[in-house]
Parts: sequence; C-alpha cells; structure tokens
Amino acid sequence: MERGSEPFNISPFPTFSAAWNCVFKVRQSLTGTSGNSLGRGHRNVSSNHAGTATMPRQTGVGQHGLSLTELLIVLAIIMVVVAFEIPVAITSVRTGKVRGAAKDYAGLLQIARIRAVDDNRYYSVCTQAATGPKPQMAYVDMYPAQVPGNSGGTPTCAGSYYNGPPADPYIPLPAEIVPRLKAAAPSTTNLEGQICPGCGAAFIYDGLAPNTGPTFGPEGLPCHSFGGTCNTGGGIAAYETFFQSTTSQQWVAVTITPAGRIKTWYYNTASSTWTPMQ
Repeated sequence: MERGSEPFNISPFPTFSAAWNCVFKVRQSLTGTSGNSLGRGHRNVSSNHAGTATMPRQTGVGQHGLSLTELLIVLAIIMVVVAFEIPVAITSVRTGKVRGAAKDYAGLLQIARIRAVDDNRYYSVCTQAATGPKPQMAYVDMYPAQVPGNSGGTPTCAGSYYNGPPADPYIPLPAEIVPRLKAAAPSTTNLEGQICPGCGAAFIYDGLAPNTGPTFGPEGLPCHSFGGTCNTGGGIAAYETFFQSTTSQQWVAVTITPAGRIKTWYYNTASSTWTPMQ
C-alpha cells in the first residue's frame, strides 16, 4: 500500500481482520491512546463501509511498526484459529472420500445396466482386493463372454478383473474405503425398509456376498445370477452394497431397487438411520 493511498480493505480476510482489531485494542490499552489516535502520524482503524475493517494510513511523520508483542498476539490468534479448523478440514476430506467412492460405485452400476441392455446380456459388478500393481477395485464383469448370455467368471464374481483387450470397465477404490458384508453393516432393516418395503429380506441380496454381485439383465432390471441367466429361482431382486472408511469409520451404501433405481446413502450415527445422499 502506497503512502497517501486509500485504506487497504482487508474484509476478505476475516481471521487477519479480527487479529488486527484485537492488536489495535491491546495497543490502546498499553499506550493509553484514545480511540481516535494510534499516536503521532497514525489514523485509527476505521471503516468506509459497514462491516469492512481498514488498515491505518501513515502520514510519514513519526511512523512506527508493530511491536514484537503485537506480532506475537497476531500469531497466537491465527494459531488458535488454525488449531480449530484443521480437524474440521480433515473430517471433511475423509467424508468426501468415502461418499465419493459410493458415487463412483453407483456410476459403475449404471454402466453395467446400460451395457446389459445394449448387448442383450447379463453383467455383474464385482469387487477385487488389491493384487500386485492393481489397486483395490470394483469392475463390471463383462469379459470373456460366455455362451449362456452371462459374462466373466462363472459362478458370478468367481473370477477376476479382465485386463483385455477389451478390458472390463472398472473404478479404483481408495485403500481406506473397505467393502463390508451386510452382516457387519448397521441398521440394515432401516435401509431395506426404505429401498423396498414389501420385498422381504430374502429378495434383497448382499452385493458383496461370495459368488454374488449386483447383476443386470437385458431388460435393465436387477436379477440374481445363478451362474447363467438370472432369476432362474423366480422372484424379484434388489441389492445393497456397503462400504466403510477405516479412518473416519463412516458407513455408506449403494442400493438397487427391483425397478432398477440406483441410490447412494450415508449412515447417520446420531439417529441410527440411513439418509440418501444429495
């Protein structure tokens, strides 16, 4: 800021603004100056507009910088604010990561559904632990194509990711986001009552159970694969797949209704209920 220019507006920096005003009040109490003066050659911290703090303008006569005590006060205030903000930021990052994984998985389910309709086949979505250079992942088990109309490993999800070409569509899953079986998930009855109230637990399948994976048929509807075509045992099918963050312990779920609607959820520990993500 040049000498004689307009006061520097610091309103976009609320932490610094608050710290400066605190130092100004301390200086007043220490020096005995009034609210109209900071001493010779200084103008009081003022405001050109409501709620906008400004720096003092120096005239060039009797200029004085901040004392060491005042600088330490500013640093102390900033450190206290940062100490409160860091945990909030870390929690936000962890929440974003686990919910982002759920949304990515939901997107992969949509790919499986669209390709099943386009190709007139049955496609399942499977998960696979990290192996060698390959990260933990979820993939659409499309290749190699099998004669009965299903694809990939037989029985369902008994194989592994096929690198092709052509390769199975896949998404990497962060190492701290762990797929969990339905038996370990909280309040599954609450979730099942929201996705398919009249289905009954027998027709809502665990998307991570052995030799099971959310499967779509040529009609774009979910079905339960028995190592060939779907729903040979009759009845409707719905799926729920659970993930948990090992760092924040947060739970998320991705569900498929019998009508093929895919939805993401997060677990509200305060109410012990599942809430749809926005």
